[in-house]
Amino acid sequence: YLLAGIVFFSGCVTLLNYTEDLDPGDFDDPFPSKEPRTPTFGSRRNTGTSSASDSESTSSLSSDSDDERSAPRPASSPAHLKRGTTGKLGQNGTGSRVWSFAAGVLEPFQLHDFRWVFITRLLVQFGVFTVHEFVLFWVQDVLPLDSVSANTRAAILFIPMIIGASGSSLVVGKLSDDLGGKRKLFLFRSAVALGVVCFVMAFVRNFFLALALMALFGIAIGTFLALDFALVCDVLPSRDNIARDLGVWHISIVLPQLLAAPIAGALLDSLQRLGATHGLPFLGYTTIFVLTSLFFFLAAGCFRLLRTVK
Repeated sequence: YLLAGIVFFSGCVTLLNYTEDLDPGDFDDPFPSKEPRTPTFGSRRNTGTSSASDSESTSSLSSDSDDERSAPRPASSPAHLKRGTTGKLGQNGTGSRVWSFAAGVLEPFQLHDFRWVFITRLLVQFGVFTVHEFVLFWVQDVLPLDSVSANTRAAILFIPMIIGASGSSLVVGKLSDDLGGKRKLFLFRSAVALGVVCFVMAFVRNFFLALALMALFGIAIGTFLALDFALVCDVLPSRDNIARDLGVWHISIVLPQLLAAPIAGALLDSLQRLGATHGLPFLGYTTIFVLTSLFFFLAAGCFRLLRTVK
C-alpha cells in the first residue's frame, strides 16, 4: 500500500507539472489560425491583439486613404485574451489545462475497437497479477516436493512457461502476418486456453502436473502478448497521436499491477483462514485461481465484440 501511494503521489505531481507546460490554445481551438505566434517575454504566446494591426494592413491595401492608413491601435489587450483569465472555452488556468489533458486521454475511447482492446488487456492483466505475486506461497503450501526448497520449485516452475512463451510468440506472430494480419481468432483461443489452464490449476496438488500446465500457460500467454501488441496498433484511432494513444492503452497494463495483488492478497488470507476452520486448507488458492480463469474467459468474450479487425 505504501508503494502504491508513492506511485500515485508521483503520478499526480508529474501530471500537474506537465499541465503547467501545456498551452491552452493548443486545445481550445480545433481549427487554429494559420498565422504564426509571436512569443513575448514571460509568455509562450503573444497576449497583444494582432487583429488591429491586421485590420490596419488590410485597409491600407484596399484603400489609399491616409485616414485608413493611420488607424489607431488599441493601447492594451482585451481582458478576456490575457493569459489566466476567462477565454473562449472558460478559464485558461490550471483547471482548464487539466481538463484539456483529461479530454485528450479519454478521446481514444470514443473508438469502439480501441475501447474493447483496452478492456481485454485490462482483464488479462488482472488475471495474471491476481496469482502472479502468490506463486511462491502456492508452491510452498500446495505443491510439496521432497528435498527441494520452495524457492527452487517456483523457479523450476517458470522454466517451461518461459520456453513456451518465447516459442509461441515467434511462431504465432509470423503465422498471423502470413495470414494477412489475422489476430482475433488467435487471441480468442489463447484467452480461452489461459482460462482453462488456470481453472485446472485451482485443483492441482502435484508438482509435475503443475509443470506441464505451466508449459501450456506459457504457450497461451506468449501468443496473447505477441498479438495483442499488434492488435492495438491495428485499432489506433489516429496516426497523428500514436504515442498518446499507446500511452493511454498502457494504463490497462499498469493499473492491474497496482490493484490486483492487494485485492487478491486480502481475499487469499481471509479464505485461507476460513478454509482452515472448515477442513478446506487450500480454499484461498483455489478461489484466486478460479477468479483468474474468470478474468481470462471474460477477455475471450470481449474479443468477439471487435468489429474492424480480423
